Amino acid sequence: AQPLFSHLGSGMASKGGEKHAVNDYTVKKCVLDAKRDGLPPATLKKWCTDLNRDFYVQDDASFIKAWGELRDKWEKNNSRKKRKEQRQQREGQSQEPEAVRPCRRPNRRELRELREELPEVLASLQAARQDVQQGVCDSLERALA
Repeated sequence: AQPLFSHLGSGMASKGGEKHAVNDYTVKKCVLDAKRDGLPPATLKKWCTDLNRDFYVQDDASFIKAWGELRDKWEKNNSRKKRKEQRQQREGQSQEPEAVRPCRRPNRRELRELREELPEVLASLQAARQDVQQGVCDSLERALA
């Protein structure tokens, strides 16, 4: 089996002569823990690739520290996304009516036409009211129709 962090396990020695490498079981343990907690596999693969290329990751301790930073950042962003989704769901479920968009303002030509039609509209409204009062129609809406 090829080691996950091949460049780190290549026998680089420090001044004291000891080798610095990330052990495969450390990487596997972190990946399996993250999988169990629901992190996407593509994200885990990207993290492993990034940390494999990271100059500062030289041993288990530096790997665990860098992994923890990536994990904390992901959890923070994920919790923010979940809160946003919950807020949108609550707003979608609220019983309040949606805000009414303001009407556009009529231009001068439309205003002139409305003014010309106004006497006819008022006459129709007065006739409908008389029909309701006389009992011809039982509601103003039906009288206007």
